[in-house]
Amino acid sequence: DYAAELESRFEERFDTIFQACASRPAKVLRLLRHLESEREFNKFVSRDFAGVVEAAELQRHADVAAAEQRAREEELEAQRRAAEEAAKERQAEEQKQREELKRRMEAKRLEEDKVREERERAFQKQLEREERERRSLEAAQQLLQEQLARKHEQARKQSEVEADSPPLGLPPHVTLPPGR
Repeated sequence: DYAAELESRFEERFDTIFQACASRPAKVLRLLRHLESEREFNKFVSRDFAGVVEAAELQRHADVAAAEQRAREEELEAQRRAAEEAAKERQAEEQKQREELKRRMEAKRLEEDKVREERERAFQKQLEREERERRSLEAAQQLLQEQLARKHEQARKQSEVEADSPPLGLPPHVTLPPGR
């Protein structure tokens, strides 16, 4: 029998320990006799080692529960970190988009300023050109007026000279009555 052989080997191997005990470890040795049948072994352990098995089972359940709780906490922490990372990435992307929009708006504003400056320069050149043309026209008009005034003056002098000079074919000492 396997249990009897194990019991005898334990007694041989641990003889000094068994002799040091006030009583033989009968429960442990009886446990060996129940190894051949799982049903009897479980019945024996449940009856004679109930507190030990329950404590071990409770400890095992507590360890499993603690491990499950740690796993849940680690999962929640991983989800929290992932959410924070996603929020940071989202904020970084939004900041990047805001900066890009700001850069585009600044480029557009600079372009509009450039176009406006070009229009203002073109308008200023147009004004200057018109002012030069106006001055030239004024100068030309003044020149024409002066020429006209000179011609009128020459014509007036000519008519005075003609009025003062005798008519053609009359001797110089003969004068015509005024008004003719």
